[in-house]
Amino acid sequence: MNCAIEQWQSVQAKLKTLHIPVDDISWTLGEQGRDGEGSASGKQVLRLVGGLDISFVKEQGVEESGRDPASSVMATASTHHQLAVAALIVLAFPGLEIVYEDYEEVEIATPYVPGYLGFREVPTYMSLIKRVLSTEFAPQVILVDGCGMLHPHGFGSACHLGVLSNLPTIGVAKNLLCIDGLTKDKVIEGMRAMPEATRSGKSVDVDGRGPEQALESDNSGLTDNSPLRGQQVKNQVIEKGLFPKPPQTRSATHPKASTSPSQGLKRDLGSKGQSMPLISSSGAVVGVAFRPGMAKNPIYISVGHRIGLEVALDIVWHCCRHRVPEPIRQADIRSREYVRRKMIFACKS
Repeated sequence: MNCAIEQWQSVQAKLKTLHIPVDDISWTLGEQGRDGEGSASGKQVLRLVGGLDISFVKEQGVEESGRDPASSVMATASTHHQLAVAALIVLAFPGLEIVYEDYEEVEIATPYVPGYLGFREVPTYMSLIKRVLSTEFAPQVILVDGCGMLHPHGFGSACHLGVLSNLPTIGVAKNLLCIDGLTKDKVIEGMRAMPEATRSGKSVDVDGRGPEQALESDNSGLTDNSPLRGQQVKNQVIEKGLFPKPPQTRSATHPKASTSPSQGLKRDLGSKGQSMPLISSSGAVVGVAFRPGMAKNPIYISVGHRIGLEVALDIVWHCCRHRVPEPIRQADIRSREYVRRKMIFACKS
């Protein structure tokens, strides 16, 4: 296993040399031209957003992710193979109707090793991406259930996938990886202070000072047997006022990184959601903690590939009807349902 890790370190280092952590996109998020014909500036508009997730089969049922509950140990022995189903779901933007779905059954022999999740999951994701690229539903950006640059090596699975596919990607994690001084306590303290900041018109940064274990978060935004799907979700959620209609945004084309790294990342919107830049002890902005709508816990957004952090936040904000953005949420729900159907069929056979 040590030899494998050394090899992964070498490959990861080479891939990082190809990483583009700023906006390198030919489309815009502007409200004009949402019919897909182009914006007033002549740029294409964002109209297809993809989401990727993977569900693993275990003896007792469905495992939500490729991580072992005890994150400090490997999830499986190197000789153990796990059956899994990966899902790629493509949604129309901004309406978030599902227009494409595809699944890949796979037997994964690569164990989960912290810091190298891309080597376990990305090969399966690449099979799905290669197929969708030959269709009219090729996504212009992909949301990945995992980390981007908010990662011990600054290169999580969203970066890994983006570089290999050359597609814009965004990392969206349910749990905080405590890196370079970011801590669970600092994030929780900052999020709790947000209502007061909203009333005073101020914003809150999260500046980490000491390493701790990863923040555990619930999955209240994910329900195994949720009856809500597609347009039905949109209508019911908006009618109930649980989450806001997406705000109008500026063009998502920023050729250079902002001179103020946290500018545009502090958003105190009361019931519409709150976001805070995650600033490491070294002063780097490594991600954003974002609590959409009335969700209890935040999610953690970070740069994947060819998308800057401010645009990444805009896209995720537009995609949230629940705590987890809809492309990833649907990929999670549908991959787990696929696994259940597969297990029921196997039992009947």
